Amino acid sequence: MKVLQGKVVSWDQAKGFGFIRHQAYKNDIYINQRELNNPSKPLQIGSKIQFVCISKGQQIWAVDAAKYKQHHAYQRKLLLQIILALVWLIGLITAGYWHYLSPNFALYYLACSGITFIAYGVDKNAAKKGRWRTKEKTLQLLALIGGWPGAIIGRHWFAHKRQKLSFRVIFWLAAIINIIAFVFILEPQWLLTLTQSMA
Repeated sequence: MKVLQGKVVSWDQAKGFGFIRHQAYKNDIYINQRELNNPSKPLQIGSKIQFVCISKGQQIWAVDAAKYKQHHAYQRKLLLQIILALVWLIGLITAGYWHYLSPNFALYYLACSGITFIAYGVDKNAAKKGRWRTKEKTLQLLALIGGWPGAIIGRHWFAHKRQKLSFRVIFWLAAIINIIAFVFILEPQWLLTLTQSMA
């Protein structure tokens, strides 16, 4: 997406929008306060701004270039997380199918992930309607016991529990602990060897 530089020709702070002028466009380009990198800082008429243009229906909107870049970097990160979850589940299914692992591993993780995915959807719906919420400890416990792939997909599918840093840190710790536990269950001899080497 090409980054342009234009001039702010109008800004209504009360309504939270304005217009940018650029020589490549016949009409002034609409920009909403929500599309600014720092929404709390109003634009000043006559000031310069770097932006990109996006289509919303029949209209062309401007988005602050810095926010656009951050948003796309964030989207790439989300995509990598979803790929990780899918690779893990597909890998378990494939390994079970070819008898490299017991099919029970795949069934277990699929069941836990399905339950966790549903739990995130139910909690998101409850948050919207102001109803009783699922405790964060419950969501983290589901991730810890094997539902973390479903949690990753659910977090992004329902746009839920993606911003709170403490929740994200604990979630990834739970996922890592689960993976380590899985490896040790899969190959107990590794744990014995590690213990002997540290003795």
